[in-house]
Amino acid sequence: MTIEEKLLGIVDLETMMAERTGHSRLSTCSARGWDGDVFRYKQDIIDKIESKGYRVTVESNWGVTDIITYKKVKL
Repeated sequence: MTIEEKLLGIVDLETMMAERTGHSRLSTCSARGWDGDVFRYKQDIIDKIESKGYRVTVESNWGVTDIITYKKVKL
C-alpha cells in the first residue's frame, strides 16, 4: 500500500463517519506509538476532506492534534 492509498483510506473513513454520525474526530501526535504518516501529512488530509465539501476544524491540546470533520449541510 502506498502512502497516498493509506491517506485516501483515512479520508474516506473520516468522511464516511461524518456522514453517518454528523462528525468524526481524527487524533494525531508526533510521539512514538502514533501514526507518523497521519501527523506528517495532516494538512494534506484536511485539504482533501475540505475539497469534498466537508467543514473541518483543528484543535490542539497537550501535543495532540484533533482533526474534526463535520457533515456537509445546506441551509
